Amino acid sequence: TGPELEAALGEAFRVHERRWHGRRDTSGFATSAGLQFHRAALLRLAEQDVPRLVTLRLRGWAIAFALYLQLNNTLYGLNMGFDPAFAPFAPGAEAMLCALETAAAEGVQRVEFLGAAADHKARFTDRLEPIYEGIGLAATLRGRAAVEALTRSIRVRRQLKRSQTAHRLYYRVPRLSRS
Repeated sequence: TGPELEAALGEAFRVHERRWHGRRDTSGFATSAGLQFHRAALLRLAEQDVPRLVTLRLRGWAIAFALYLQLNNTLYGLNMGFDPAFAPFAPGAEAMLCALETAAAEGVQRVEFLGAAADHKARFTDRLEPIYEGIGLAATLRGRAAVEALTRSIRVRRQLKRSQTAHRLYYRVPRLSRS
């Protein structure tokens, strides 16, 4: 229900903040704009019984969550997180397993994790269906230059994502305050 979801969202935002405290978080989930957007959108979708939020608790304290949308027998993963104090016990994986179990009991037959094919998502899958991006054929010199710049940036981004050094540097850079 809306009131249950609103309370659980507050806990999820707190867990997310603990998870990313002092680290770079590009999701925007727990920024002030992200809080407002997610709260408003999810509460509105709650009227149609679409959002689901599974929270893992220890002695009443939220330590992990899995937030997803459920529509037409498909789970669309939005966000998941865990309190880093409990990282050795993999509470994020446990929350995701509980979410998958709950969704299966409600008739879900397909799971779309959304976003990048990260290891923490891939471990729950039996296959990966890549998303393709179409880039039009440009007729003008300016358009061809824009297409070339876009395709080069995609190639560079893919190389950087495969680089362990870039990954370590990216997450070590202190996050900037964003609202």
